[in-house]
Amino acid sequence: MVFNNLLLHSHSFTEKQIKEEDLQLTKSLMNCVAEAIFLVGSDGTILYFNNAACCLFGYSCEELLSMSVEDLNPNFPSKFWSQYWETLKQHGSLSFVSLCKTQQGQSILGTITLTYIECGNSEYSALSIRKIDKLTQKDLKHSENRFQTVLEETDVIIFIVRDDQICYANSMFEDITGYTNEELLIHIDLFQQFQFDYVHCTVPRYREVKLLTKNGEECWLDYSVKVIEFAGKLAKLVTAVDITKYKQAEQKIKQVLEREKERGESRVQLVSMVSHELRVPLNIISFCTNLLKRHSNDWSKDKIQEYINRLQKGVEMLSLLIDEVLIIGKAETGKLKFEPKPLNLLQFCHNLLAELYPHESYQNLINFCCQSDCSSVSVDKIMLQIILTNLLENAIKYSPSGNIVDFIVSCQDGKVIFQIKDRGIGIAPADQERLFEPFYRGKNVDNLPGNGLGLAIVKNLVDIHCGEITVKSQVGVGTEFALALPIAGIALPLQN
Repeated sequence: MVFNNLLLHSHSFTEKQIKEEDLQLTKSLMNCVAEAIFLVGSDGTILYFNNAACCLFGYSCEELLSMSVEDLNPNFPSKFWSQYWETLKQHGSLSFVSLCKTQQGQSILGTITLTYIECGNSEYSALSIRKIDKLTQKDLKHSENRFQTVLEETDVIIFIVRDDQICYANSMFEDITGYTNEELLIHIDLFQQFQFDYVHCTVPRYREVKLLTKNGEECWLDYSVKVIEFAGKLAKLVTAVDITKYKQAEQKIKQVLEREKERGESRVQLVSMVSHELRVPLNIISFCTNLLKRHSNDWSKDKIQEYINRLQKGVEMLSLLIDEVLIIGKAETGKLKFEPKPLNLLQFCHNLLAELYPHESYQNLINFCCQSDCSSVSVDKIMLQIILTNLLENAIKYSPSGNIVDFIVSCQDGKVIFQIKDRGIGIAPADQERLFEPFYRGKNVDNLPGNGLGLAIVKNLVDIHCGEITVKSQVGVGTEFALALPIAGIALPLQN
């Protein structure tokens, strides 16, 4: 810079402190420049200037040396000069277009450039002013219009905040948030959600903010903030892009990953529980097999038959457990075939009860009633048989001997309703919350047989039908299951 020879290690600028040859050379260089150039101190006072500065503003040398930059440009008030100074130190230079006042009170439009200079322990600013003639002002206006068009047509949100006031916001902000420029002046709190704690950074930093639009929907913006000169004052330029769709997609991915994590944990727990449950029938089979090997020659036929029956029971338990685990696995992975077909529900229920209790009249155990014409429904026969078998057998198993279970079927509002009510031991409220979890059994079942998979299977099969199942129970009084399935045979879509 042309000022470097002037800036010795002193805060006072007098010709005695400057070598004569350096002073003459610096003056010559400064006066060869057509632009008005000032040397300004950190407090805004004018320390030096060239001949072009005197000619442009019409002040004498004595007058200029007694003035500050605020006298030349009202946009440089002394109370804000410290802000300019800090920003200038950060950026190294600032450039903007502004109006200046001459000694006669005329306004001059010019391009103002501030350059930070450090010499020894002293700090200065070189201020140059290049006058813009009428032709250039016209071009500038045309350029401003074109720039305004770009700002309004871009897909990027752009707004300017100065002194906690909204100076400008382009139309994209209204398109995304729903607030007009007039409403933004009222809802200044909308902008207070942006973080401006790093406004002195020379490089813009990117952050995310969640706003509520005018209609109450969530809107995510990825934004950056930079300090600019706006109308002669420091302001914050905020540019932002709408990333709401990306955040929603991110949330969906997180939910899917969370579900997969839960499924993984459930599978691990299922495998652990299955391993535990398999030991019971396997122990029975192993125990009976070993005894038969050792004592078959010594035992009577009745004794041998007793252990063969136990062996057969263990095989049946093992086979049932494997079948139930396979059903749950296929249901949870969407691989269980759903084949609804027209079914005479009344005849189906009679056949089911006859198969469950072939050696005795089921009327002595179950009070069956069909309250409406359910001769034309479309359901998956195999799944329905598994559902009702589980519910009916549970009702009988957990009821005192001789108590009758109510089994009521009805059709209404496009649904077939099954109600199975017993007068048994009931289910505690805490157990009801986990009733449909695999391998979970109530605390009051004592030594009654079961592995806790039946109701888990029922819930999965009901979900496949797009049906609903509810339970009402009171300990020591009884339990009622209500099952509603669509008559038309609607199913959930298969899961990947």
